[in-house]
Amino acid sequence: GIYMANEEINTETQKSIIFSLISTFAGFGVLFVSKINALYSIGVTTVIGMLAICFLLVLQKRNNE
Repeated sequence: GIYMANEEINTETQKSIIFSLISTFAGFGVLFVSKINALYSIGVTTVIGMLAICFLLVLQKRNNE
């Protein structure tokens, strides 16, 4: 996306990505502590996916430099 298009690291873009991750984690991370199995599973899956995407995004940006 736009984050990958520029060669330089834009701090505003990084801040927006971090705040987006925090807000998504706040929303779905609550499901992670649920005692209802279906909600817990959704929370676990979402948290794993978010961490994987964040990790891959950081690695991809570093490889392009």
